[in-house]
Amino acid sequence: MKKVISVLLAGVMALSLAACSGNKQADSGSASKSAQAASEAKSEAAAQSSAKAETSEESVELNVLMLHIIGSIEDSQKVEDEINAYIEPLINATVKFEWLDLGDYVDQINVKLASGDVIDVLPNFSMMMPAMYASESIMPLGDLVAQYGDGIVAALGEDYLNCGKINGELYSIPITNAFAQNSAFIYRQDIAEELNLDFSNVKTLEDMEGIFEQVQAAHPELTMICCNSFTDPQLREYDWEGLSDEYGVLMDPVNSTEVVDLFETEEYMDYCKLMNDWYSKGYIQSDCATCTEQLTSLLDSGLYFGTIAKDYPGNVEEKFGTSKYQIKAVQLTEQISTTTLVTNNVMTIPTTSQNPEKAMQFINLLYTDEKVQNLISYGIEGEHYRLVDGKA
Repeated sequence: MKKVISVLLAGVMALSLAACSGNKQADSGSASKSAQAASEAKSEAAAQSSAKAETSEESVELNVLMLHIIGSIEDSQKVEDEINAYIEPLINATVKFEWLDLGDYVDQINVKLASGDVIDVLPNFSMMMPAMYASESIMPLGDLVAQYGDGIVAALGEDYLNCGKINGELYSIPITNAFAQNSAFIYRQDIAEELNLDFSNVKTLEDMEGIFEQVQAAHPELTMICCNSFTDPQLREYDWEGLSDEYGVLMDPVNSTEVVDLFETEEYMDYCKLMNDWYSKGYIQSDCATCTEQLTSLLDSGLYFGTIAKDYPGNVEEKFGTSKYQIKAVQLTEQISTTTLVTNNVMTIPTTSQNPEKAMQFINLLYTDEKVQNLISYGIEGEHYRLVDGKA
């Protein structure tokens, strides 16, 4: 498959609200269940959108910001035309995409909002949400979702949707993603098979000590844990909820909403002692704090056995699917869902929107209509990608 367009209709919202629905534990299939619900809601939502489109009115054009992460957008206009030909009969509206690169996305959004640019659909980042709410740059969405977003509610569920509320009012819509995560050790399967490593008794980070001893004895040239300056926070925010900045944390997010000072806890002291011990033994990459190389490249270098990272269903295939080595993961912590995680990627409608109703109808299609989803993610079937065994 050749992916011509690879984007993230996303934003991030770190309002430090502790946890969605009481920080309750989430099952490992949360993301897949949301995706299934969205697919099942497709036909009904499309029919509703079509029925609600007031065809007697002139079609409107929606200005939609798009975050470009990887891949070519050379044929984006062709894909945009294909999307418009499909959605105009459904919602009596078309879209005009404006592509912004990840590197200056935040700065450009701030400039556009400050200038009063008309934006109808805005993928958002978490650090921007508090300021946007305070400056009234984004509009409340509760009434719009109630009228035009039945498919969104069906795809997400009320609990996850409620995570987008600020002071009791909905301002953002979480994008279907991995709503639950756990810490895991990601490792090279070839080394594990060669040494016949047994992970069956590995339940905690401390249990990895015996594994490291075996690998180091057989392969002294390998460092056990690779990391970089971007993933290093995953070593710090290991088995607690950092509430986005780690100044106050939930040490037991599944069972308690008590916010404590991480650096005063015995758990963090024990964790630091373990990391220091492993670093002195050469288990951890020596330049971890300053390295900027991607984890995939580090593992492909053949110098490392694995890494500690956040994990979720499909994570290994998504991030390490093109690795030169077979990559596996062993779970080290309980999988949980938090508000910070759920609202990591969100959709918003700025107050400069001139057609918020149509904007919500289009957002509804993003959650319910398989054709719209595939066009945005992959391009035009048969031209930009093909299906193999029913998968793109």
